[in-house]
Amino acid sequence: MNIKQMCLGEYLTNTYILSDPISGKCVIIDPADSGEKIAGYILENAFTPYAILLTHGHYDHILAIPVLQKQWPELAIYCHKADCPNETVEYDMGKAFPTVSAFSPLINYNSGAVISVGNINVHILHTPGHTKGSVVLRTEGALFTGDTVFAGSVGRTDLPGGDSTELMNSLRIIAGLDENLIIYPGHGPCSTVKHELSHNIYMRHALRSI
Repeated sequence: MNIKQMCLGEYLTNTYILSDPISGKCVIIDPADSGEKIAGYILENAFTPYAILLTHGHYDHILAIPVLQKQWPELAIYCHKADCPNETVEYDMGKAFPTVSAFSPLINYNSGAVISVGNINVHILHTPGHTKGSVVLRTEGALFTGDTVFAGSVGRTDLPGGDSTELMNSLRIIAGLDENLIIYPGHGPCSTVKHELSHNIYMRHALRSI
C-alpha cells in the first residue's frame, strides 16, 4: 500500500491517494482542490481510480470532484448519508459551493462497511462530532481521520451538524484502536494514535470523562 499526500486549496486541506501496487487501483480521499494536480499524479503513475472516499461533506474536502469526474465520469463518491443534504448548493461568506449531493454516482456508507481496493481493505468507522456524517477510514497501519482529530487538536463543533458530546464519544472510539496506527488528518501534519493519547488534551479529556 502506498499513500500520496497533497496539501491543497485555500484551507490547506490534505488529500490522500491510497494505491495498491499489485492491482494498480487507487482511491482518492477528500479531493480538496486542484483536481488537475490529483489527476496528473494518477495518470503519471498509471493508476486506475476506483472511488472517491470522503471523511465528511464540507466543501473544502470536495472541490476537486468535478475535475476528477470529467476525467473519469463513472468515478463513484462514497460519503456517510448524514452528510448528504437535500440541497446541492451551500453558501459561505457570500460564495456558492456544491454539496456532496451535487454529484453522482453517490454511494452512502455506514459504520462497519469495508471497501476493497485491490488488496487493500478500507474499514469505515462513523465518528460524528465535527459533522453528523464524519467518518474515519482505517487500513493496515493507517487511519484517515478527516477533521475529527488532528495532531494535538480536534475539529470544530460550532459549525452546522457539529456536536461536542458526539465528538468526545468519537475520540473514545479512536482511542480504542491500535495505538500504532498512523493518523493522516484532514489538515496539518501526521501523528499516531499513541502520540495523541499522550499529548492531545481533547483525547485525554474524552477518556477522563467516561
